[in-house]
Amino acid sequence: DSLDHIIIGSIICLAPGVALTTSIRDFFNGDYLSGTIHLVDTLLVATSISVGVSVMLKIWNMFVW
Repeated sequence: DSLDHIIIGSIICLAPGVALTTSIRDFFNGDYLSGTIHLVDTLLVATSISVGVSVMLKIWNMFVW
């Protein structure tokens, strides 16, 4: 249980919060193309982080546990 908290705490600084905020701001300002690009960038970064953490946890569980 504490391993989950450690992992979440260590990857929270990698979350693409600025890009998401920029995307929302661009949508509100009517710049839909830029907002879409920032949103796709945010989703790709978040997906990459989650896939990377998942793969490393699988590798860790194969060799350590």
